[in-house]
Amino acid sequence: MKLRKKYQSLLFALTCAVASHAAVKVWDGSVDVSWYDSKAITFNLRQPEQLAGLAKLVNEGNDFKGKTVNIVNDIYLNEVTETDTVYTNQWTPIGNNDRPFEGTFDGNVRGIKRKIVGLYFNDATKDYVGLFGKTNGTIQNVELTAAKLVCKEQCGAVAGYAANLKNVAVQSNIQGTNYTGGAAGKIGGAIGVSVKATVLGNENVGGLAGYSDKEVSTSNFKGTVFAKSQTVGGLIGWTRAKVIKSYAEGDISSESRYVGGLVGYTDGPVDWSYFVEGTVSGKGESVGGLVGSARSWIKNSHAKANVSSQQGYVGGLVGYTESAIDSSYFE
Repeated sequence: MKLRKKYQSLLFALTCAVASHAAVKVWDGSVDVSWYDSKAITFNLRQPEQLAGLAKLVNEGNDFKGKTVNIVNDIYLNEVTETDTVYTNQWTPIGNNDRPFEGTFDGNVRGIKRKIVGLYFNDATKDYVGLFGKTNGTIQNVELTAAKLVCKEQCGAVAGYAANLKNVAVQSNIQGTNYTGGAAGKIGGAIGVSVKATVLGNENVGGLAGYSDKEVSTSNFKGTVFAKSQTVGGLIGWTRAKVIKSYAEGDISSESRYVGGLVGYTDGPVDWSYFVEGTVSGKGESVGGLVGSARSWIKNSHAKANVSSQQGYVGGLVGYTESAIDSSYFE
């Protein structure tokens, strides 16, 4: 009797799983803006065509300033099989340099971080590319998986430019030129961002972002980052602000200078941060296991890496620094 109940329970679980999978709706390229009410301040999006509707509204000039857009279901922009993602539908980014998204975009529903799956864009002539082209608002509590983008400058899975990222997870394959990152091309700042990616670019290239001008904290990257030119980092290519309690691991390389396991070039301090394990290599100067070139202090940090370059200023921890290093080491 107990055995029968056990198998009945298993059959019920499998039936639910199949039903859940069958209920997945893949975007057909259509656009729905019927959910929008100009008097409302909060919106709940459930279907992919509604998300495409958000792009249409923002790109036509509705900035959503002071408003919140919630994602309450997982959204599939392309079909995902057990072994692959079939990229058929090309995404139109939400917002651009002239008409950015100014609101809050939130994927947290009753403590569940909602997913946006199969984001796809393929046009090497376009700038400001990602789920969002440009956002001056906040993107938070969302997970992007199986994202694949080919674009020009300001290129990343979440956004070409993102003013503020919080509690975001990304799995992506990104190919761009300048200011290219696994999550964003440029960011204002980031808290709790986790990225697994392959990122290829030219200059200012990073696993999380190509460039940051505000603090990045409790964030991480795992994967491969390559730059044809200079300024490449496992987490950030070039930052003007503090990096704290963050780490990177993988293979970080460039055909030029300013290459770091965590940050390629930094004007801000690095604290309690690490390059966990991997290779860091360049063909120019200022190559370091943690930071390529540092203009501020580094403390409580370390790197474990195979570091190499064909020119000078090469170090296990830092390639070149003009400031103090405290309580930090290379192994």
